[in-house]
Amino acid sequence: MEHYRDRVRSPGVIAVGALFCLGGALFILAMLSTAMTIAGSESLPQAAGHNVARVALRTPPASTLEDTSPIEWESPALPAAIAVTPALEAQFAASSPSSGAPALTEHPRHGGVVMIEGVPSGRQSRALNCEFQSARDLAAFYGLQLTWQEIFKKVGVDPNGNPNVGFVGRSFDDVSTGLYPAGYGVYAEPIARGLAALGLPARAFKQVDAAWLRREIAAGRPVIVWATADMRLAPVEGWYTEDGKMWVDAVRGEHTFTVVGYDQRGVLVNDPLDGSRKHYAWEQFLKSWALLGNMAVSLRP
Repeated sequence: MEHYRDRVRSPGVIAVGALFCLGGALFILAMLSTAMTIAGSESLPQAAGHNVARVALRTPPASTLEDTSPIEWESPALPAAIAVTPALEAQFAASSPSSGAPALTEHPRHGGVVMIEGVPSGRQSRALNCEFQSARDLAAFYGLQLTWQEIFKKVGVDPNGNPNVGFVGRSFDDVSTGLYPAGYGVYAEPIARGLAALGLPARAFKQVDAAWLRREIAAGRPVIVWATADMRLAPVEGWYTEDGKMWVDAVRGEHTFTVVGYDQRGVLVNDPLDGSRKHYAWEQFLKSWALLGNMAVSLRP
């Protein structure tokens, strides 16, 4: 009998042991699976957060961007930050025709050409100081002799990367086809502010047209315009400012000219690239001028 019981008990013991081992193995596998799930759930948000942060640097949330839809505007003759002092008013008077300074030259009409005589056409000394050379030539026409460096000091540099505030870029000697953060340039508003701070009642304009330009020239007022070198068409590109709040429209080869005349076929401009006078057909000129929103600077003595 005892021998029979031992034989019956042995398979049961073996079965219980096997079940115990199987249960232990399943428990260990469950624990490992849970640990892997927890580890995976902790690592995914980090990876996702890294990707989101990287995208956010390139594309700030729409709610933080300023409205950059095209509007017509004229800047004030002087920004609020520059006080109109008696000395500055005296400088305005000194540059006006009534003070005895060189008056605006009458525009002769020969064969349909409207032309302002006597507008200086200097040659820029650095790869990217065309705006300051154009501003210097405009000031000289009104009898105020300045260096481009004097104008630049009043305009300044915007470290936020906004050419509507100041010059942007790392050097005046970078190639002219680059975009920020390489050397780029400066737009109409800061140039107008710089000239105003030096005594000329300059005003910046945007979204003006050919009719407005003809009226300025017919009135004897040369106009600085923002276009592209040789009036070549280029895609409008750009960048976000360093604070991520504003998109800046820009074109490679951004360049300024001083418009000094026009006829039925096109416009006559002084080109600071080589100090020469050039003629461009209306269609070519208007397309290039429109790339940056028809920006311009003119004076109101």
